Amino acid sequence: MHSIVFRLDGEVRLRGSNEANEGRVEIKLGGVWGTISHRDWDIRDGHVVCRQLGHRRAVRVYSHSR
Repeated sequence: MHSIVFRLDGEVRLRGSNEANEGRVEIKLGGVWGTISHRDWDIRDGHVVCRQLGHRRAVRVYSHSR
């Protein structure tokens, strides 16, 4: 097993939901917004993003579009 490290110097946001605390995670790199889509995405990653957005923690995460 190998580790994958993401270095994010851009902005993070949630999109695709009417709720402020849920949605698809997007990051802005090089002035372009993109979606996080990685099969190794897990609850720990969700906790980090939620804290960056001012939330306490993630409740659940999905590694694919729903």
